[in-house]
Amino acid sequence: MFETFFDLFLSRPSRIALLGHCVFRFFAFLIFFGIVGHLAITASALVASIGRQVSAAPELGTLYPNLPTFFIPETFAGFSVSLFMTGFGLAMVHFGNKWRRILEM
Repeated sequence: MFETFFDLFLSRPSRIALLGHCVFRFFAFLIFFGIVGHLAITASALVASIGRQVSAAPELGTLYPNLPTFFIPETFAGFSVSLFMTGFGLAMVHFGNKWRRILEM
């Protein structure tokens, strides 16, 4: 099992950096979509309050029932996991580049 890991990643550190870029971009997009979703929820609650309808701010699933919104972070825990994974992706990029420099020596 570790031989496969070594062959796939440690012998070619550019793959680690590429995987880190993919992880970073995916979770950065999730954070962006989470912020946009939060703005949409706030805007709909603002419009409802202008119309004197007192209701709690809806979730993204109720605002956009036809769109898959299960992966977009809406809570503090979701944003925390997304931020952690974004940092993990950056660490993978850093490790891959550093490992490539070590192998080139």
